[in-house]
Amino acid sequence: MAKIIIMTLAMAILAFTGCGKAPSTEALIEVEETVEEPEAVEEINEIPVITPIADPGTLTSFRDRTGDVLYITVTGDPMGSVWGTDIYTDDSYLAAAAIHAGVLSHGETDLVMVTLLPGEEIYHGTANFVIESMDYGEWGGSYSVEVIPFEYELAPAPDPGNLTSYRGLDGDSFIFEVRGDTSSIAWGTDIYTDDSYLSAVAIHAGILEQGETGTVVVTILPGEESYTGSTSNGVTSLDYGEWDGSYIVE
Repeated sequence: MAKIIIMTLAMAILAFTGCGKAPSTEALIEVEETVEEPEAVEEINEIPVITPIADPGTLTSFRDRTGDVLYITVTGDPMGSVWGTDIYTDDSYLAAAAIHAGVLSHGETDLVMVTLLPGEEIYHGTANFVIESMDYGEWGGSYSVEVIPFEYELAPAPDPGNLTSYRGLDGDSFIFEVRGDTSSIAWGTDIYTDDSYLSAVAIHAGILEQGETGTVVVTILPGEESYTGSTSNGVTSLDYGEWDGSYIVE
């Protein structure tokens, strides 16, 4: 609330007629003026949606994409050659470079951020986190790998068919875009063998209908001693004995 002090002719006349004196500059009134405060603008921070890709091993096939950023699902593995420190030759194995850079530990699976860079004139090797990278001279392409430094949401990945390639990532969850297909094969109920086709499992579990496309969340589990089949939603899954990998859907 702001106040403005002004002199008015009416007050001046009143002062003159009431006391026989000339109006003084003291004859003032206060007029209150309301000043509207600007409305607060709510800041909207949208969470970016990123699409992950599978670990390509090395980054040589991306050499023509200098400056691009890739989001890659990687499992740390020290069994691979690495050249450089912080900036690696693009033929360095990403699973090992991620350990060397301190982004992943051995056997840890996570999404990492890879920035594709131009080649360097020289690369210096170092020993770091059980990985000993090597020196190298001039090379045509490079990359860096780091932890994703912001909050994000994942876009669904394409249907992988079955989940055998994810075996061993127990407890990890993945989002896939799947089209329901009753003609595919599945083994188990609620918990399925990892070679069961996701397109059939999604219908059997009641998530999708035949021909419907939607997103499915898959959680990887260890193998079971046995799997019991059943008929549900038009899909008949089969029994099976001991198997090395499993998954559930929701």
